[in-house]
Amino acid sequence: MKKIGLLGCGTIGTQIALAIDSGAIPAKLTHVFDSSENAAAA
Repeated sequence: MKKIGLLGCGTIGTQIALAIDSGAIPAKLTHVFDSSENAAAA
């Protein structure tokens, strides 16, 4: 299984995170970074 880290939690990053969470993308989300602390925590 691939490990993925996201830089940015905008529209595209959010959709990728949701796809990983739902199993549509077979990967493990290991790191999330956004300049907005609130966006990264969501």
